[in-house]
Amino acid sequence: ASAISLGAASGQILNLTGGISGSGEFKKTGEGVLKIGNSSGFTGTLQVQGGKAVVDGTMNASSTVVVGNGAVVGGAGTVGALQVASGGMIAPGNSPGQLNVARNATWAGGASYEWEINNFLGSAGTNWDFLNIAGALNITATSGSQFLVDVVSLLANNSPGVAAGFNAFTNYSFDIATAAGGITGFDAAAFLLDTSGFANPMWPAGAAAGGSWSVSQSGNSIRLNYAAAIPEPSSAALMVVGLGALALRRRNRG
Repeated sequence: ASAISLGAASGQILNLTGGISGSGEFKKTGEGVLKIGNSSGFTGTLQVQGGKAVVDGTMNASSTVVVGNGAVVGGAGTVGALQVASGGMIAPGNSPGQLNVARNATWAGGASYEWEINNFLGSAGTNWDFLNIAGALNITATSGSQFLVDVVSLLANNSPGVAAGFNAFTNYSFDIATAAGGITGFDAAAFLLDTSGFANPMWPAGAAAGGSWSVSQSGNSIRLNYAAAIPEPSSAALMVVGLGALALRRRNRG
């Protein structure tokens, strides 16, 4: 058939362990989850129009996945091309993990990336999410229509909570996506960060200022950066400053 629609109801999981095949359009509807196995025979377009599609197998490199408004794509497999439209979300891996793109990827304004981490001392694709793109990454988001990055901390069992290995007074940088074919359209102002799902305290006791998150480009990678909290001056440091000021006053009087 030229097009097939298959729905999964809210709260339900539909497993296509044998994958999908063909050259037409496959539409995933409904608020449930569709799990897709190896699909090397699929050269068409997977339209994720609702709920979540989890790709844990390998799709043909010539296939395309389009994530529409209100829909999510995740999994630890490989898709062909990836287009994340406005309102669509990418959530690599299976909380957390790595999703692979065999060709190019596009991030539109209004789309989002749910980035999860369970251990700051771990590795990409295992302890925090990572998108590995063999082709190019084209960012069409702008300062007027931003791409959202949701920063989410997880416990060791991958339930929401405080991530291990975090020190609020330490700087961290994570490559959240790498495109071997390069990145076009990057503008830091085109990204918006939501840290409401990050449970680790960024303004701990003893901090004069809290930590903060930002997005940057480093070569062929999109990087998520944590800038450390600023500690309050210690009493010893305050004493040194005070003595210095007193000495300066005495010298000026003299």
